[in-house]
Amino acid sequence: MIHRLVGLLITLASVSLCGSAQERAEIFDDTSFVNLVLSHHPVAKQASLQLRRGAYQLQYARGSFDPKVSASLLQKDFKDTRYYSIGNAQLKVPLWVGDIKMGLDQNNGDYLNPELSVPNSGLWYTGISIPVGRGMFIDERRASLKQAKLIRDAIDSERLLMLNDLIRNSLDQYWNWVKSWNEFYVYREYVDLASLRYRAVKASYELGDKPAIDTLEAYIQVQNRTMLRDQALLAYQKERLALSNYLWAEGIIPLELTDSVLPPRLVDLEDKPLDSQQEVEAMITGIDTLHPKLVLMRNKILQTEVKQRLAKEWLKPDLSIQYNVLTQPVDNNVLAGASLENYKWGVQFEMPVFLRKERAKVKLTDVMMNEQELTYDQVRLQQTNKVRAFYASEENLIGQVVLYRDAVQNYSRLLAGERQKFDTGESSLFLINSRENQLIQARLKLIELQTKYIMAEIGLHWASGTLVTN
Repeated sequence: MIHRLVGLLITLASVSLCGSAQERAEIFDDTSFVNLVLSHHPVAKQASLQLRRGAYQLQYARGSFDPKVSASLLQKDFKDTRYYSIGNAQLKVPLWVGDIKMGLDQNNGDYLNPELSVPNSGLWYTGISIPVGRGMFIDERRASLKQAKLIRDAIDSERLLMLNDLIRNSLDQYWNWVKSWNEFYVYREYVDLASLRYRAVKASYELGDKPAIDTLEAYIQVQNRTMLRDQALLAYQKERLALSNYLWAEGIIPLELTDSVLPPRLVDLEDKPLDSQQEVEAMITGIDTLHPKLVLMRNKILQTEVKQRLAKEWLKPDLSIQYNVLTQPVDNNVLAGASLENYKWGVQFEMPVFLRKERAKVKLTDVMMNEQELTYDQVRLQQTNKVRAFYASEENLIGQVVLYRDAVQNYSRLLAGERQKFDTGESSLFLINSRENQLIQARLKLIELQTKYIMAEIGLHWASGTLVTN
């Protein structure tokens, strides 16, 4: 009778413990966690700022093509004599190739240089300057604009790379938190069972049905499991504090998890489906365009190509042609005196004799290009192998999860059978404790495997660069 009473109490306690704690707390799932991280984490905020930085850099480069207005006035007066007054106002409009200039020269004075002499009403000019050697196909301002556009495109890859790493790190910590809670939950459950059994055995001993040695054995189990439970609780508290590092509220206010928020129990979750071989091969095939790190590296190679083109442009002579149409206003009409016969033109030529500096710059950009391409190939191989490694782990772990889930059920059957034998007096407390310890270890191993499988699935999409989109 005592044996049946002990077995019934243990069974009822096991059922009540499984649901009581979870029913009183709010479950914090991984989707809510990721949404909170992406909404308020400082790194996520910083990632969103990258887009603004790219827009500003492009705006800065486009400023090289803004029209410019300039004016100057130079006068000299001595002993009531105006030696000269030289005035100029000009509008310069940069073109994709060359510049357009429009302006007015207003010069006079007793000792004015004759070549600066203009009509009393001033002299208007409109002209164009075009490089026909160096700078015809690319120059500094066009190179800066091309690079700014590439940087703007790369900014989004930088943002995705930051978020890809942030989500991976935060989810790893989240599932470590889930794992530590589930381990603590198992230990707590079996501490309560061991305490209940100890009280039942002690009562049985007091009634003369059990020897004193059984009470000692039952109490030792309580002590051992209490120590393991306390260690698991400490581990859970550490993981909870570590997870709080990723939790922020609006206004960059740090949050901290409380006991009212608990992770889900792994036994209640369905296994995430295994990625198919075709999906993984698609990840590997498209990793050049899917992984933000590789996209960013390819973008840097394109930026170096622009530098390379500009460096080669400096091997050409600096040859430019200028032509200006001169106009004298007639009755304040600027166009009245316009004629192609009135003009000012010029040619400018410059070229280093040995081109050592220019040739060295081309070689340096060649070396930089080769370094970047080699690094790109190396990183691409590393990321491809990481994808394959995570997928291999995922395949292996899902099999182990299924195997150990079956093992837990078998250990539960063994324990149930041993309890039935114990109820009829055919077993001992030692065997009950032994079967329970085996079940505890099996449940802990299943928790570990489930967590590893989920982390492998996260790692697979992180390695392929698709974690953010997923």
